[in-house]
Amino acid sequence: MKNIRDIIWNLILITAGSVISAVAINGILVPKQFLAGGFTGLALLIHYALPFIPLGATYFILNIPVFIFGWMFVGRRFFFYSIAGMLIYSLAVLIPFPEIMEKMGRGVTVVHGEGGYSGKEQKILYSVIPFQELARFKDLIRKIDPKAFVVINQTLEVMGQKIGNQPHW
Repeated sequence: MKNIRDIIWNLILITAGSVISAVAINGILVPKQFLAGGFTGLALLIHYALPFIPLGATYFILNIPVFIFGWMFVGRRFFFYSIAGMLIYSLAVLIPFPEIMEKMGRGVTVVHGEGGYSGKEQKILYSVIPFQELARFKDLIRKIDPKAFVVINQTLEVMGQKIGNQPHW
């Protein structure tokens, strides 16, 4: 029982670290076209040169030889935890909200929700877009996910950087 708890705890920590890293990659490095060290930096370099290849897929492919050596020379535990971390990180890098941040120059809040009818877990992306940019935003959403459910509301006032009618200190 303790062994299973340790495995679950380790997987939770691996997931947290992978998601935090992916958010940093998508929120800082990719929009500014910065590089990092290691395979992440190499994957970013390939992604910048060939943007049609997803960053997560490139990172996954680059790591395959390392995992083969890990299996052969380090051990199964290292191998399975490393595979879990790489898969979670590769998938987290692929989530679409960084495209909104990068292409629209807008922030995105991710809310974790559940479909009332389906009961399926859903990510709800919330972003404030000025009316002048709405058509471009809708085109971007259609390209990212043609089946996306989109709600557009008129907002009385917004305060914050790059948007709203309040002074920015």
